[in-house]
Amino acid sequence: MIIDIPGTSDYFDLTESISGNVEYQMRTIKVTADLRFSRDQFFSVFSGLSNAITGKRTKIKFSWDPDFYWIGRVEFSDCTNILGYGGQIEMIATVEPYKYEINQQYPVALTLPQTVTLVGLHKHICPVFLCSNEMTVEYLGNTYSLNTGENQILEIFLGPGTHELNFSGTGTVTIDYRGASL
Repeated sequence: MIIDIPGTSDYFDLTESISGNVEYQMRTIKVTADLRFSRDQFFSVFSGLSNAITGKRTKIKFSWDPDFYWIGRVEFSDCTNILGYGGQIEMIATVEPYKYEINQQYPVALTLPQTVTLVGLHKHICPVFLCSNEMTVEYLGNTYSLNTGENQILEIFLGPGTHELNFSGTGTVTIDYRGASL
């Protein structure tokens, strides 16, 4: 986010001013799909798709990027029937700037004490810890107390690279962490 200062050759660069990271805008993905149905089936399938997803916030997964999904809203911008073939539909999705990993890294419970290494992607994310008992987690030389139940420690904000979390205490902890990439 760059703002020109009128009457000068100067500008304000606010790109990283709030979070310290580059923040991105929503993006648009345009897809044309072939539907191979008879003429009558084509319009029925198109209508069914339109009713199911138009304007609704949904996960969008593409076969060419099988490990990720996008979150956004879909609308259909064009529908062309081709005689004897079926037709084509054109979809436009307005999505969040990041695509998210299909698989969370640690959705299973860990028995303590244990060290966990999380691999962060491009987006900075604060993981959620679901603890069966009170315990502690150490990250970058700092120790944080975790209560029974759901915890989110804002100082544990994971970006690109590897991150070691050392858990101490008794019980189990489930880490809800899903990486995101551009």
